[in-house]
Amino acid sequence: MKKSLISVFTLLGVMVVSVVLAELFGLSVTAMVLIATIGSLICLLILFVVPRVRRQVAEREYRQLLREGMHLIVGRARYRGRRVLHYADGSVAVQTASGMLAFDSFDACRRFVDGR
Repeated sequence: MKKSLISVFTLLGVMVVSVVLAELFGLSVTAMVLIATIGSLICLLILFVVPRVRRQVAEREYRQLLREGMHLIVGRARYRGRRVLHYADGSVAVQTASGMLAFDSFDACRRFVDGR
C-alpha cells in the first residue's frame, strides 16, 4: 500500500512538473507529454527496478559467501527476516538490502538490525 501511494504521488508530481516546464518554456502539448512520459518511466525505474536489483546483488553476495567464505562458517540463521552467517571466530555477517554487512559479534549485528 505504501509503495503504491508513493508511486501515485511521484507520477502526479512528474505530471505537474511537466506542465510547469511546458508553460515556462512555451513547449507544445506533444513535448509536455513526452517530458511526462520520460519522467514517469525514470521514476518507476527508480522506485521498482533499483530495489529489486539491490536485493539480487545482496542475494548473490550471500550465496558467494556461503561457497567461498573467508572464515569457517559454523552456522546459518535468520534474525528478523534477515539471513545471518555465523563464523568460527565469533563474527557474523547479515544480509541487508545493500549487501552483506560484517559485525564482530552477534550483539552488534542485533543492535544494527533492531536500530538501536
